[in-house]
Parts: sequence; C-alpha cells; structure tokens
Amino acid sequence: MKQEERRQKILNILTMVPIATVLELADQLDVTPETIRKDLTELAAAGEIVRIHGGAALAGDTDGSVPYMAREKIRNQEKVDIGRAAAELIDMGDSLILEGSTTVSALCSALAEEKNLLKTLTIVTNSFHIASILEMGELCSKFFFLGGRMSSSEQLARGPLTVDFMKKFCVNKAVLSGAALGEKLSVSAYYENDRIFQKTAMECADQTILLLDSSKYPESAVMEVAHLTDFDYLVTGIRFDDKKKNVLNGSRLKIVEV
Repeated sequence: MKQEERRQKILNILTMVPIATVLELADQLDVTPETIRKDLTELAAAGEIVRIHGGAALAGDTDGSVPYMAREKIRNQEKVDIGRAAAELIDMGDSLILEGSTTVSALCSALAEEKNLLKTLTIVTNSFHIASILEMGELCSKFFFLGGRMSSSEQLARGPLTVDFMKKFCVNKAVLSGAALGEKLSVSAYYENDRIFQKTAMECADQTILLLDSSKYPESAVMEVAHLTDFDYLVTGIRFDDKKKNVLNGSRLKIVEV
C-alpha cells in the first residue's frame, strides 16, 4: 500500500471512531507500529490529526484541538472517580473558576448530585458543557460565563477576551486540568491560549486544584504552565515512584489518589 493511500485510510478510520491507537491502526492496515507512528507524525504536522497518548484523533478545529467527544472517552471511569474525589475538596459557599475540560466536567457532574452544596457556589467558567451540566447556572448560587472566541469542537470559549474577563474575579479555588505532566513534574499545555488561561486562573484563586488522569503522565506538551508543586491539590490516578514522592513530600501539594 502506498504511503498516500495509507494515510487517507487512517483519516477514514478516524472519521468513524473518535480515537484510534497506534496498535489498532497498525493491525487494520497490516503495517508495523513504527510505520503508523511516522504517518501520524506527518498527518499531525499537516494539521489533519492530533496526537494523543498512544494514538490519534481527527483535529477538531483550526487550532488542531482534539474534539470534546473524543477526549471524553479517554480514561472515562478514571475521570468520573477524579471528579467525585475533587468534589470532596469543595466547601459550602466557595467561589470557583472551572476550566473547560472533560475531567473538570466530571467534577461538575459530581457536584450536580450534591444539590445543597451546589446551590451555595459561585461558578466562573469558559465551558458550554459545564454550563449545560449546571443548567445555565440555575443549580448554583451565581454563575458567570467567560466569553471569547468559541471553539465549537471543544465546546468552550478561549483567547484574550476570555482571559481579560477572568482577571476581574478573585475566587477561593481554581480547578484546572493540565494537558501533560512531564518527568520533571512540570505541568504543560499544547496551546498558548490554554497556558495563559491556566496561569491567569491560578493568579485569580486562593487555592488551585489540578485534575489529571493517568494518561497525562509522563508526557510533555511543550508550553510550561507551572511546576506541580505550585498547586495546592492534585487529584489523580497517577502513581508516582518513591523518588517523585520524596520531591513532592517537601512541598505544599496534597495528593488525592483515586
């Protein structure tokens, strides 16, 4: 099979499934995983797909983001568990910045089951999906939507307008979900807009809570947001080795494992 034909077949497969792993593509196309990895690298460089941990998805927007529905299927049960555990960190009367992400949405779903708590909360978000879970703010005390340039595939607003509006808030807690966590425990983002959003949210909050599923480590997403020890809480399915635990034990970070 010629290279161009194989790459078109990869794109065809990705139109039918939200995510395909390297091994799945290699099996379907009867080539080696190394060949698939080279194809995915070139397709990603052309902006046609987005590489994710162990595979790929079709690029969902002009910025190359992964479609929300595709990301939602990655480590779904782990994200549900993370959301429930993170909900335990939210107190009555809290004000929250909630970043648009599938893992933070899992937190919102958990909060929706705690109606007495939820109705006391002030929530600030850039996510249409989170707004939908909260019935456009009907379920909480106060609700603010951060407008800006809309990403239809990710179901959120982003960009300078979004960040400028967020700077007007001072909240108890910001809940974020990093794109990747590297071996040196640096939290990173794939896109500049995401990096700026997350850094600004941290500046607007008294405490920061990071939600990470285990597919995010060890990975690197190029643009550093902060060191893991700059956060107050990490809620995660990641299990760190003893060397990493020793680094983290001397910091303010509290880890909640699921």
